[in-house]
Formats: sequence, structure tokens, C-alpha cells
Amino acid sequence: MSAFWVFTIRFLNRRSLTILQTLCQPVFTDFIDYLSLKN
Repeated sequence: MSAFWVFTIRFLNRRSLTILQTLCQPVFTDFIDYLSLKN
């Protein structure tokens, strides 16, 4: 899976990567909050 992400990051240009980060950050934050609540 990590190799897939490395390939994706290299494939995308900076603008697309910024959009991807903007979309993924709330999901990632919610996921961290979910893990914190579980523990």
C-alpha cells in the first residue's frame, strides 16, 4: 500500500497533491479522533 502512495505522490503534480491533501486531511483527522475515542 505504501508503494502505491509513493507512486501516486510522484505521479501527481503539486496542485493535484494540494487538492488531495485538502480532501484527505479532514478524513485523516476524523480517523485520528476515532482512534483516540476508542482508546
